[in-house]
Amino acid sequence: MIRRPPRSTLSSSSAASDVYKRQRLGFGLLSLDAEYLNVNLLSEKNYVVSHSVNLLKDIHSELNLGYSLNMYHLKISGFGEQSALGVNLGLLAVLHDRTRFGFTVFNLNNPAVGKDNAHELPQRLALGISYAPYSTVLTNLELQKALDGDTQIHFGSEVKIIDQFALRVGARTNPNSISAGARFDLFNVLIDYAVNTHTMGLTHHFGLGYKF
Repeated sequence: MIRRPPRSTLSSSSAASDVYKRQRLGFGLLSLDAEYLNVNLLSEKNYVVSHSVNLLKDIHSELNLGYSLNMYHLKISGFGEQSALGVNLGLLAVLHDRTRFGFTVFNLNNPAVGKDNAHELPQRLALGISYAPYSTVLTNLELQKALDGDTQIHFGSEVKIIDQFALRVGARTNPNSISAGARFDLFNVLIDYAVNTHTMGLTHHFGLGYKF
């Protein structure tokens, strides 16, 4: 005879499964190198681990809280290398699946690189809103303010041509810059490419991800 587990056991299992489904875990790597005459003058890498949890979700709204741990590694030719750990914290609210409000605090713990002459990494606050008038169109507006810098305005738009391909354009201030790019979504593999204007000329950006 097969016995059914006690109701309390089933409730606990269901609750644990629900908590698991409401969480997300992500990993990332950002890399920046500066070369001159085939000599690597500067190498900067950022290893990221992110975690988020859904605090509220109903048919009309959603609220998510997340944080990320960033391991910064900086290497300068002739000066050695140093590492630092930074913490970011953010909140995202979704209204009617079309409008999103969010904010992020970067380097909340005020990390610094170096020993004798420690250089504090910039602390920033970002506030943003996005709106999707159609399921294939997304627009974004963001304000970023560094603790000791000017406010930047970021604007961008994404148009999904087909499910596997989307085009993007954007602009920002301080310094002024425009950008354009595309995303490919093939078999859960995400490939991003973008190019933007810069004081040193065009800058190319590549991204690679996978959806589990």
